[in-house]
Amino acid sequence: AERLPDIRAAILKAWAMGNSGLDAQTIEYLNQWTFNLTEDDESKLTESGHYEHQLMGQNWRERLGEEFFQVDKTEVRSSHKSRCRHSSEAFTSGLFGKAAEFYVDDSIARFYDECPEFLDNVENAESTYAEMRKFEESEAFQAVKTDLSGKTGVEFDDIADLDVMWDICRFETAWNKGEISPWCNLFSPASHKAFEFREDLSYYYSEGYGYDVTMDMTQPLWKDLLSKLRHANTDLDSTKDNTTVLLFTHSTATFPFMASLGLYDDEQPLLASSWPAADRLWVTSRIASFATNLVFIVGDCDNANEKFKYNHDELDNQIDNDVEIEFNTLDEKPLRPLFLFHQEKLIDLPHGIRYVEEFLDY
Repeated sequence: AERLPDIRAAILKAWAMGNSGLDAQTIEYLNQWTFNLTEDDESKLTESGHYEHQLMGQNWRERLGEEFFQVDKTEVRSSHKSRCRHSSEAFTSGLFGKAAEFYVDDSIARFYDECPEFLDNVENAESTYAEMRKFEESEAFQAVKTDLSGKTGVEFDDIADLDVMWDICRFETAWNKGEISPWCNLFSPASHKAFEFREDLSYYYSEGYGYDVTMDMTQPLWKDLLSKLRHANTDLDSTKDNTTVLLFTHSTATFPFMASLGLYDDEQPLLASSWPAADRLWVTSRIASFATNLVFIVGDCDNANEKFKYNHDELDNQIDNDVEIEFNTLDEKPLRPLFLFHQEKLIDLPHGIRYVEEFLDY
């Protein structure tokens, strides 16, 4: 972020000299632009993030009904990070009308911190990002540099400068409800797609399907989930036990867990040469944007064809996404009876990951 003022100054200078293709409105936006965040703000939840979580809590209450959620029968856990703790407070304030108590459980919320093989040989290994680096050298991504230079009149030789402009474009847009960052005007639609694909390559290998250990390390989360589902199965009529369990964590936990479920798994590994891969399943902006939810609902159903209403909220609130899902079908696959879900997940998860007795005494 410390590079942004210098980059902005170079862009404004090029425009003043008549070397820029940017419009006057964008230049005015950039001229008035300020940045006052510090490193201390990195882990904090933004105002828009608080609003989004609170609204999601309200939406879940409306979807499933107020009787489904009871604050005194809800367990709330969080990572120690400030943004996760405040996310839990915002979400539960929307769900219950007031923030619920939570406790920090990094052993589940940040299980990856206890896996040195992942940290050393995947997340922090340069080889993990080989496909991303290949794409950076491709004609498609080099065209991004050419396009930016043509628009701004500034040569960008350091890819770190491209990164910081791309980051401030998307983060400022997310932070400020209804406002698009002026930095986004520097990128063409084609450039946006190229940056998105580059990011997909990064997450695919660093937190997704690239390495088995990334999925293997989710075992503590699976053990916790299966034990709670098993407990729910035996205590559906209990009036004493928790009926809702909430966990607020990070993308480094969410991506591997989605992969361990076999979600968004393309038929072929994602490669730099796959570009543009317009029909790929692994699109991080779609499957794991801010405040992504993974939800497991245990239902006691007398009627196999009973329905419930589920609304998947998109960023565009104009789209009506209410969908009725029949209990006997979901994406042409039957919804699983709980005992079969237990059995399948204990025996063999996607990609040969095994969760057997040493991980859960079932």
